[in-house]
Amino acid sequence: MEAKELLKRYAAGERYFPNVDLSHASLQEVNLSGIVLKRAILEATDLSRSILVGADLNGVILKQANMVATRFN
Repeated sequence: MEAKELLKRYAAGERYFPNVDLSHASLQEVNLSGIVLKRAILEATDLSRSILVGADLNGVILKQANMVATRFN
């Protein structure tokens, strides 16, 4: 799934995105509060300055992900 599609669906109210592959995606400075990304692949994904409050990140692969200043609470 492309980051653009995920953001569109999230904006429409969808929160459940298990097993999604967002490797190398650009998701900086976005609010993804309450998103479910169980077992997602976020390898080398840019999540800097994003908001992930209440996100379910169980089993997520974050190898080389940029999470500088990402908020979790």
